[in-house]
Amino acid sequence: MNKQLSIFKNKKILVTGSSGFKGSWLCIWLKNLGADVYGYSLKPITKKDNFVVSKLEKKINQTYGDINNFRKLDKLINSINPEIIFHLAAQPIVKESYDSPLYTLKTNIIGTANLFEICKNNSKIKVIINVTSDKCYLNLDQNKLFKEDDKLGGKDIYSASKACSEIINYAYYNSFFKDKKNISIASVRAGNVIGGGDWQSNRIVPDSIRAYEANKELFIRMPNATRPWQHVLEPLMGYLVLASSMYKNPKKYDGAWNFGPSTRKNLTVGELVSELSTQFKTLRFKTINNNIYEPNYLRLSSLKAKQLLNWKKIFTDKEMIYLIGEWYLKYNKENTYNICSKQIKFYLKRYNERSN
Repeated sequence: MNKQLSIFKNKKILVTGSSGFKGSWLCIWLKNLGADVYGYSLKPITKKDNFVVSKLEKKINQTYGDINNFRKLDKLINSINPEIIFHLAAQPIVKESYDSPLYTLKTNIIGTANLFEICKNNSKIKVIINVTSDKCYLNLDQNKLFKEDDKLGGKDIYSASKACSEIINYAYYNSFFKDKKNISIASVRAGNVIGGGDWQSNRIVPDSIRAYEANKELFIRMPNATRPWQHVLEPLMGYLVLASSMYKNPKKYDGAWNFGPSTRKNLTVGELVSELSTQFKTLRFKTINNNIYEPNYLRLSSLKAKQLLNWKKIFTDKEMIYLIGEWYLKYNKENTYNICSKQIKFYLKRYNERSN
């Protein structure tokens, strides 16, 4: 176990969005670290979700509820008094924001405000990490490398909602938390996160797996678009190392953080699907017209995380694709919790080998 992560042992930790893709992986990792994990989320979307097949409901202290339900969230937080909160509860899909704009805005903006409003009077909480998105930046499709202090914004509802979550984060921090010495608050912006256990619609990996399992053709909208792809364990390691640093040294690590691949060439959507087809041999795909706005280029600068946290993307593209294949080819045949735990151990081994 990485020494930086030993701080989580026996700590009460709340993960909002625990039943989601990233949330479920984070809960498994925290359980492996010996944390006392509490989850708050909506019920899983499908019976195949990582949360379900890993049987997490029986392994953590799970409460089902909406982040917009202020009373329920307030009662939960003030009854368990967690020391660390990872806020992942959100409407996470760009296309869904076109279909349900008001729900997206309410969940991603007011949901964030609900959390901070509840936490501002709780003296037990030491660390809050608000997970937003790399899409919070005002992206004018200029192939720009975004840094933490770049302008926020968005041409689509999802991006705008995440920019607003960042603004709410900043406003609450400066209004209520800045002068409190024993609490640290950060927002984290990750690149496009992929990995086993994601079944959301309109995401390239789960769409690919659904097509593969149904023996149907996959339709992709933007084959030449580049994205900062990374395995789910990459940003989660960043969140954990950041939370550990925040816990040990409040205030020093407050603020916004990027966790994404280096500036080297990222895979296009088409290249990613081609790589997936090396694991899923019968996967076929073709391009269709795109009727929603999405930028062609999205790149993050994670220099701050590299310099101050010694964090960087560890996996090669081939390792990333192999682990995705391992999860989806085995989830209905083997103990999925053990598959995830094995992949976490493999990641930590690579991290210790390559982080210097």
